[in-house]
Amino acid sequence: MAKERRGVTLVPGGDLVNLLDYWAALDRVYASFGEAARRVEAATGQPICVPDCGMCCKDNTIHCYGVEAEYIASFLLGTPARLKLALDACRDWLTRPRKSGQWTYGRKVTPELWQQLVDKGELMAALTEPCPFLLDDKKCLIHDCRPAVCRAYGVTRLPGKDCPRPVGINESSDARCWWDPHHPSLPVFDMMQACLAKVKEQRYQRQGFLPAMLFERFYAKELAGMLDDGRVPLVKLGVGVGQGYMLLWQEEMEATWSAILADRSIETQVPLREENGLPRMVLQ
Repeated sequence: MAKERRGVTLVPGGDLVNLLDYWAALDRVYASFGEAARRVEAATGQPICVPDCGMCCKDNTIHCYGVEAEYIASFLLGTPARLKLALDACRDWLTRPRKSGQWTYGRKVTPELWQQLVDKGELMAALTEPCPFLLDDKKCLIHDCRPAVCRAYGVTRLPGKDCPRPVGINESSDARCWWDPHHPSLPVFDMMQACLAKVKEQRYQRQGFLPAMLFERFYAKELAGMLDDGRVPLVKLGVGVGQGYMLLWQEEMEATWSAILADRSIETQVPLREENGLPRMVLQ
C-alpha cells in the first residue's frame, strides 16, 4: 500500500493507526474484486467493461460506506487538481435541480420524513442521477480508488440490461456469468464483512451518497450554508449506520426483485445532528 500517496497528515492523530489498518483491509477487498473480475473474464472470454462506455454510471449515483469515502478522500488529497474537480462535481450534484418534480429541503431528517421522501420517489430520483464522477470522455474521475459497489458491477452483481458487453462463452442475453461471492476459492463476501467488522467508529460505519460524504469531509461550513439557503435536498444527505444492504451481491438483489424497491441501509435512519451550526452527517 502506497501510504505516501495519501494525505494522512489531515487525519486526526487518534484515527491514523485505525485508518491505515482499515485502508489495508480495503485494499485486500478491492484486490479480491479485481481477481473475481479476472475469473469472470476468463470464463466468458469477454472483458467486464467495454472501453469508453459509462452506461452503468449515467443513471447511477454512488452509495458507499463512510470508511470508503475517507479512503477516497485520502487518495484525492495527493492530487490537488483532481480533488478540486471531484469536489466541484460533488457541489454540482448536491445542488442539481430534479429532472421531474420538486426536492424537499430543510435542516433535519427524521425516520418519518425519510419514509415520506422514499414514498415520494425522491430517493430513487437521487439514486438514478448521473454519477458526478463520470467525465465527458466516459472516464471515471475516481476509478483507481472507487468503492466496492462500483467494483462489484458485472462481477458479484449482474450488469444492467443496457450493458453493451458482448455475450460471452456459455452466456446468453438472459443468462450472464457472475462470481459467487461465497465460493471458498475466493470468498469475497466474507472478506468484505471482515473488513467492515474492523471499523470501530460510527463516522466510518455510516452509509450514504459518496458525493455528499466527500463534500462534507472537506467543506462542512459551505454545506451548512447550502442547507440554510435551501439548495441541498434532504434526501441527498441521508445517512444510515451499519453494514446493511449495499447492492453488492446478486443473490441479495434477486431476493428483493419482488419487493418494493427501497434502500434497506436507511431503515435505521437517524436525524442529522448539528454542532456549532454545522450539519453533523458524521456520527460520533
